Amino acid sequence: MRNTNLVLKGYTGDFLVLVFQAISIYLFVNNNPNYLYASWVLVLTFVNPIVGFSNMSMDSVIATEENDKQVKSFLLFRLRNLFLFFPVVLTINFLYESNASPWFLLTLAYLLKSFEGFVISFRGLYYRDKSISKVNLSKIFSKFGYVLGFGYFLQEIESLSFTLLVIIGWNFLVFLFYDIFYLKNTEYLSLKSIFDFKTHFQINQKFFLLGFNSFLQLIVISLPQILIERFIDLEILSFIGIVMLFNSALDTVYLSSINSLRKSYSELVQEPDLLTKFIRKIILFFFTYLVALIVFFNIFGDFLFKFYNQNLSSQIDVMTLVLIGSFLFYTANVINFRYFVNRQVVQILKLFFIRALVAVCISYMFVIQYKAIGFGAVYLISNIFYLIFSLLKNKVGKTGEQV
Repeated sequence: MRNTNLVLKGYTGDFLVLVFQAISIYLFVNNNPNYLYASWVLVLTFVNPIVGFSNMSMDSVIATEENDKQVKSFLLFRLRNLFLFFPVVLTINFLYESNASPWFLLTLAYLLKSFEGFVISFRGLYYRDKSISKVNLSKIFSKFGYVLGFGYFLQEIESLSFTLLVIIGWNFLVFLFYDIFYLKNTEYLSLKSIFDFKTHFQINQKFFLLGFNSFLQLIVISLPQILIERFIDLEILSFIGIVMLFNSALDTVYLSSINSLRKSYSELVQEPDLLTKFIRKIILFFFTYLVALIVFFNIFGDFLFKFYNQNLSSQIDVMTLVLIGSFLFYTANVINFRYFVNRQVVQILKLFFIRALVAVCISYMFVIQYKAIGFGAVYLISNIFYLIFSLLKNKVGKTGEQV
């Protein structure tokens, strides 16, 4: 019952976040030229893997870390990474030329998403203490900045760059006044050790592979999108952006289940039978949710896409492929979370490497041949391989334990 309450609280907050996200993108897409949203999608295609790498899953690390001194070190580590990874963005700006993505737009998007990544890591404190209400309010307050930026400033100023500056400023103020001062968390953000690079490199050595895992995870989405921008057109890229918007919004249910129950999962790792029952219940819920989503999009999907100025003949097929792919991905993540709890980072790396390798091998052929459908196929097939190898590894691990 306690676990159920945690999940329900997580869903409540994520539902409101989803509403704000849907409103902000609706205002963005319907009140601006199509190429502008495509530019935003392309920028995120480059930025997200870099931010994922620099995050190094610190939110999950902090959520399962009892030592407050270690938590402070992890938070400072994540804050330093915001600046240390900045040269990578500048290098991409120099090497990749695209009219759809001016250099300053990529820079601002990196600052926004990297700061958001830091705040997400900070919320690991709330997950650790099972304070889901604090997580919810922090998310809701910060996401309102997108409604303000895309809904008002983008229309008034007609500058995406200035809009991103507004959203960055809003998120910083929310973090400062709510997460730090209102919730009295100043002790966790002492900057006295900000230049302690010895500790930084020790943490980096320990969790570098988690960052690489995140990079590999996001390559599955980013690589096909880059190919679409390069070889197809911005209209298809804009459509894929809307598909992934829907998918990321709907993924909050999977993420809420996993995030809210991370602590419970870690407590059950030493109880194999209970853990197996726990995992089966989560997967059964995930499957029920998937079926409901597929039915919903087959009935109302065309209306939703039209609402966002999209009218592709294959849009429901692409959405269905992506939905199934996400179900397989998060099912595998639930099975594999024990590796994370036990800090078996190499095991996670092997599985994510297989997933990314499949995407790299098939992306060009599928995207060039099938365009939008090809994107959905790459996402689905890579996650099929990810789940198959996760199940095989889990089976081998159980056999080893019995021996």
